[in-house]
Amino acid sequence: MAVNRVVFMTTLIKQSFNEHPMPGKLSDFVLRMQKLFLTAPNLTDNDLKKIGCPTLIIAGDNDLIKTEHQQYLRAMISNSSLCILPNTGHDAQIEQFEVVNRFISGFLKK
Repeated sequence: MAVNRVVFMTTLIKQSFNEHPMPGKLSDFVLRMQKLFLTAPNLTDNDLKKIGCPTLIIAGDNDLIKTEHQQYLRAMISNSSLCILPNTGHDAQIEQFEVVNRFISGFLKK
């Protein structure tokens, strides 16, 4: 089953980025990204509470990462702002790029 997902993701990336500079390494890349998604970041509450710089958290309400987790990050990171975009998935920066750009611009101007 996992191999099928790797083949699927590798094919999808090849189709999306047909001029990828290292197409022969895409399967390895997909395997490493799967491991990263499943194991990292492994931050504790104390790690999150140590973040002191202003932090903007942007997510879609249909994101793979649950809204409750985004709210948890907002609560743990003291100087953070949270923006949950309606009818948006994990690729908010693509799906709602104009809105995301406005939020980022406003955040950076503070």
